[in-house]
Amino acid sequence: SGPIDSVPMIKRFYGYQRALLDAGIATDLQLTKAVNWDADNSFLKMQELLALDKVPDGVFCQNDAMAMGAIRAIQSAGLRVPEDIAVVGFDNSVIASVTAPSITSVAPPFEEIGRQSFMLLQSILEKREIANRNILLDTKLVCRTSA
Repeated sequence: SGPIDSVPMIKRFYGYQRALLDAGIATDLQLTKAVNWDADNSFLKMQELLALDKVPDGVFCQNDAMAMGAIRAIQSAGLRVPEDIAVVGFDNSVIASVTAPSITSVAPPFEEIGRQSFMLLQSILEKREIANRNILLDTKLVCRTSA
């Protein structure tokens, strides 16, 4: 996950915990590693996961750069992605489609997030009543070869 003081990290971690709960799986904090949003730190944290007695068979990274670092660590350990460990990123950035293997990634609707944010800000500036402060938008999973 990203840094513990990051709002996106907190929300994405909540989603991760919710998915585990929905699947009847307990959250194991030993399997969660907080790092900066970059590949180098993710590489090091993935090495820590690979040193566990029971190596995970899948990794969810909170952005695609982190997923790239995790993939490098997995491959450096002589393991295969996705055959030994599947990797999923988040953001569906350009990195996701140009790495080898290409990264399966959650694709948030960034354009719609911007549009909704602008409309909310405009309502605030015009002192209009805001009907709904919680807006849920659809995301999609872009399946590639890492998972």
